[in-house]
Amino acid sequence: MGTSATGVGLGLGILIGVVSAANFIYMLRTLAKMLSWADGVKVVGEIAAIPTLWFGGPWITTKIITDDTWHRIAPFYVPTLAAVFVFVTIYPLIRYIIRLGRDM
Repeated sequence: MGTSATGVGLGLGILIGVVSAANFIYMLRTLAKMLSWADGVKVVGEIAAIPTLWFGGPWITTKIITDDTWHRIAPFYVPTLAAVFVFVTIYPLIRYIIRLGRDM
């Protein structure tokens, strides 16, 4: 595992982690303001699609897999992505769960 695979994996993990976490927080805020169940279900569907960006988006199928470097990048990319996503989203998610519990 070379330095370039480490750097690419960490860089992609941070980038995709921050982008998807910001998207998740925005969708969570939108979900909190939904007036109907139908609108809420649409937002939940969008939240469920976030892993598609992580592991199957066009950036990965056109740039990484074709270069056959995924097996070298993945050990750095996946944990970094998970750590960044959890670090950025944990506080808003906990606050949302508490708020939802109070509203029920």
